[in-house]
Amino acid sequence: MLSIVNVSYINKDYKAYQKIIESNNNETEKFGKKFNFSKTQKNILIFMLDRFDSTYLPHILNDQKSFSKKLDGFTFYKNSLSFNGHTLMASPAVYGGYDYTPYNINIQKNKTLKEKHNNALLVLPEILTKQANFDATLSDLSWGNYSYVSDMSFTKNLKNINGFSLMGRYSGDFKKECLKQGFEKSSLSHVLNRNLFWVSLFRESPALLRPIIYYKGTWWENGVAESSNSFSDWFSILYYLPSLTSFNSQKPTLTIITNETTHSSEDISMYDIKLEGSYSINNGAYKTDTVALNQVIKFMDYLKENGVYNNTKIIIVADHGLGTSDTKEDFDKYEIDGYLKSHFNPLLMVKDFDSHGEIKTDMRFMTNADVPSIALDGVIENPINPFTNNKISQEYKKDGVFVTKDNLFMPYHSKSNKEFTVQDNSWYKVKDNIFIDSNWEKVK
Repeated sequence: MLSIVNVSYINKDYKAYQKIIESNNNETEKFGKKFNFSKTQKNILIFMLDRFDSTYLPHILNDQKSFSKKLDGFTFYKNSLSFNGHTLMASPAVYGGYDYTPYNINIQKNKTLKEKHNNALLVLPEILTKQANFDATLSDLSWGNYSYVSDMSFTKNLKNINGFSLMGRYSGDFKKECLKQGFEKSSLSHVLNRNLFWVSLFRESPALLRPIIYYKGTWWENGVAESSNSFSDWFSILYYLPSLTSFNSQKPTLTIITNETTHSSEDISMYDIKLEGSYSINNGAYKTDTVALNQVIKFMDYLKENGVYNNTKIIIVADHGLGTSDTKEDFDKYEIDGYLKSHFNPLLMVKDFDSHGEIKTDMRFMTNADVPSIALDGVIENPINPFTNNKISQEYKKDGVFVTKDNLFMPYHSKSNKEFTVQDNSWYKVKDNIFIDSNWEKVK
């Protein structure tokens, strides 16, 4: 009986997954143009690189000497804060601003978490398309429609807003082009068959042994061919961006590209990815952060070649940091109650319209909820969130902000569908310089 119930659940979830993939990938031309920029109007481009750790950037710039000049006009906000160490609670503020921090999401009692999350994803597209005649293109937005594989169907009937998912679409082409000789081309069916065996062991084992079998979600995979799929699914999008981009829009444009290359932390040694420098930190996360940034820089070179760099505002941001002790010297005390502070230190880099010069570092207090106000600055005067009627501003952080270290990272972890049911003892108020321990006040 239990097997029949489980088969039913699997079939139901797989059919739902198929619908998401079909709705996301309904275009027949694989390498058709997905992103369009204007040569005469303003463009706003946001890269949301999931879990790119801010503390790694100075090391990457030191390792890859050419990056600093190629990041022409950028400011790196090192003293940047996120609101949680997981995408579910940390990402809404990136897209929608301070109305969507975990604390402020919980204050809004009249909507479900799914509604509030989708609203956060649409704040910038709704404002710019309706108030400034922009076209908006959105890809793979985090937890779209509260689906782990982003379900962009909630954008389907919105005027001048085009939402879709590219995750995995170019992985096969990338492997054919860049997989080194001697490495087995890992197939999805092979990985599924292997992991299903381990899932069977998991379901038959007592609760005490299940964490050992699950082993952090890896199911004791060999770390080479079998673990390369997540990286290739996401990196291939960055790799082929020039092929997916055109420059004939007659209207100003908003482009938001969410990418999880930086979340994969996988062994990438089987791929022929060329870098001028080396890696001073020898771990998977550092390497995937480096190659992802390298590919973003290559795409910006492509924008320069096509004459749209100057009229494009570019924001590169993460929803949260990695939580690494590799760079613990940056912090006064790098832990709070055993939790690594770098979880709360996401990458934040900004290039304004017509901005030039080698990348510089700014130590003012920033959060990734500042992204909407940064994006709208110089485009919309006194912007208002269309879903809450609250002002979009950076003023909300002046007296500090509330963050939570709670490990609620899947929708079903919350006991309510309208608020995050985080533990009371997980809240902190953070202000000014995040690297100074006294600026972290536990909220009791």
